[in-house]
Amino acid sequence: MGQAQVMDTKRILDALISHPLLTSLLVTCTGLLTFMHPLPWFLSFLLIAVVVAVAMFYGQKLQIFDQNS
Repeated sequence: MGQAQVMDTKRILDALISHPLLTSLLVTCTGLLTFMHPLPWFLSFLLIAVVVAVAMFYGQKLQIFDQNS
């Protein structure tokens, strides 16, 4: 494992630990979408929207793919 991969992993874990509510929401929604079938269509739509919103927040927060490098 290279030095850059270790730094990225540490950065991701630090972001997940620093936002415990969002992390638990992401894990719970992903678990429900994965293991609970069939879900009502509205609940599925709502859970997918929550997962996308939290993923977009973490993507903006982490900025793993830097434009300058």
